[in-house]
Amino acid sequence: MNDSTLRKMKNEAKAVTAQYTLPRFYRDCSSELNFCSRSFFDHPDLLRLQGDVIPFLYDDASYGVYHAKKSAIEAGAIILHEAPENDIAHHRHLAYLAQFSGLLHGTCRLEQEHGEKGAEVALMVLKEYEISDEDRDLVAFAIRDHRPFEPRLPAPNKDAEIIANALYDAVNFRWGLDLYSTTLWEFSDYNELEFDEALALFAKSGEIIKKLDDTFRSSTGKLYGPEFLEIGTKLVTEIPAHLNEKKRDILSL
Repeated sequence: MNDSTLRKMKNEAKAVTAQYTLPRFYRDCSSELNFCSRSFFDHPDLLRLQGDVIPFLYDDASYGVYHAKKSAIEAGAIILHEAPENDIAHHRHLAYLAQFSGLLHGTCRLEQEHGEKGAEVALMVLKEYEISDEDRDLVAFAIRDHRPFEPRLPAPNKDAEIIANALYDAVNFRWGLDLYSTTLWEFSDYNELEFDEALALFAKSGEIIKKLDDTFRSSTGKLYGPEFLEIGTKLVTEIPAHLNEKKRDILSL
């Protein structure tokens, strides 16, 4: 479709998603999200990594900077939300590593075995950073283990499990408002889909959402994740119905 049609479809979809209140996760975990957002934009290593991963990301195929940023910040926030009061400093470090994994998890998204290959890229990139080999391995494990519908990998230790669970849940939070306001339209643009082809993606995404239910791993993910999927399930039918009503105006030049 031409750029004008795509833009109209995206704007109409955003008008539908704007009617929804943000999931409760953003209210209940606001302090943790604010902390991780500040570190994402202030910490020199995270700032450096943002620049280093851009060549590996797929902005035009919906697995780019926006997806990585949201996954990174929210993975860190999940860890901080579950941090025991007597171990805050250690969990802040784990949240920092989770943000590394969030930034790096999609670097090989369009390849087969993208989790394993993404972990290899992560280890390569992080060789240039002054972090321990153990920390590099924690980031790589989370990336290997973040794919849905595949057997879990055995975590080498509790820290690896914490980071991997947080990354998995944060990535799957994207199947709510983000998918239908941003991601799906970037994918449509990348694949040069026509109007009806773009609408067909909604049914396909709805099937994936059904399979994701009950797969959240962290306590925070299990508590808040279903609301993201519930919103996504509603948008699967609401947005196509709205776009079909507006089809004549959308397709007009």
